[in-house]
Amino acid sequence: MKETKFRAWDKENKRISQSFTMDEIDRDDDSEATKSGVFFMDWSEDVSKRYTYWFSDCEIMQFTGLKDKNGKEIFEGDIVTKSLKDCGRIIGNFLVKWNLPNVGFDITGTGGHQYEVIGNIYENPELLEIQK
Repeated sequence: MKETKFRAWDKENKRISQSFTMDEIDRDDDSEATKSGVFFMDWSEDVSKRYTYWFSDCEIMQFTGLKDKNGKEIFEGDIVTKSLKDCGRIIGNFLVKWNLPNVGFDITGTGGHQYEVIGNIYENPELLEIQK
């Protein structure tokens, strides 16, 4: 079964989170911290590196359940390079996004193709620009 996890892009601070699961979200309605909205934290042993993300300030991206040719997890919002497995010829860069009519992510299957995550829509939008 595919692991359901997410990551977030903090629009105000231009920062992307580590991946997290629904169990890691603070949803205690009585908590002082959640009065302004649901949040989660990037935890680190070093307290100075901890960071709180508020959902109201974030774009949430879901894990597709797929990994690229290097084993990196592919999330909604990632930009991937698609190439042919047999010769390595690059077909182009593609944005991974949810396709509601097909009820799935636009990047699916492996038949004859391999993918490599090269960035994401928030930190690297220039990767989707048409090459002149």
